[in-house]
Amino acid sequence: MLIGIIMNLKEIVKESLLKIANLIFNGNLSEMSREVGIPRAQLQTYGNRSLPGGDILRKFVDYGISSDYILSCEGSMFADNKAGQELKLKFDAKYAEGNYKIVSTDFFNIILKELNK
Repeated sequence: MLIGIIMNLKEIVKESLLKIANLIFNGNLSEMSREVGIPRAQLQTYGNRSLPGGDILRKFVDYGISSDYILSCEGSMFADNKAGQELKLKFDAKYAEGNYKIVSTDFFNIILKELNK
């Protein structure tokens, strides 16, 4: 039973980190690694072979990413702190500049729709 829970949590962490990489860092794991301050090789183990510890989750939170989101893949991706507010503003501006409109804020099923088509 416990092994099943851990395996499920690893899948959730993997999914949330991939979504973060895709939405915040344009799918660039090297940029994500550099910006958050976690070696890329270490970052790639999360969800596959290991789970991030408190020190790693703290690095994400300090960058502006919610640890709750990482561990559940639910709710807001952005941390409830100043860094999270700033990251959300950058995120919103990024999609506004690209002529995209967020038509769903559910990050599991996020839909980006081109405005000028």
